[in-house]
Amino acid sequence: VTYLANQTSHKQISNLTKQEIQTRQWILGIIESQVKLGILTIAKALEIEEQVIKDLRRGLRDIVATFYIIADEVSIPKLDKGQWKLVALVLLRAQSKVQIPSLKKHFDLKDEKVAQKLAGVLKDISFSLAEFEEMCTLF
Repeated sequence: VTYLANQTSHKQISNLTKQEIQTRQWILGIIESQVKLGILTIAKALEIEEQVIKDLRRGLRDIVATFYIIADEVSIPKLDKGQWKLVALVLLRAQSKVQIPSLKKHFDLKDEKVAQKLAGVLKDISFSLAEFEEMCTLF
């Protein structure tokens, strides 16, 4: 997302051509599908309730639609599976603070079981709990 946001060419959405709009939607679809895969894996590992997962699915498209995308194929982030999972985890954490309060308990690091589950998810993507905590201070 940061990669996309730091691109130098800025064009108003209202000025996009039909082809650029279609390309943008295609790129957003790829991002959404990759993040959704990460969220489903994380949700299982963190034992997130089914109803909360449904809320996440509904909100994901709205969040991804806010991403600034340059409408060309080179704008697709080249992330590996672990990096997509990290993006998904960051979005989950953000949603726990803003949109879905019932997610907060899955990020309460004072709870040892929660911290262990989260550390396990992060270990799978070669990221530490301390690094994740530090990163989350940015938002």
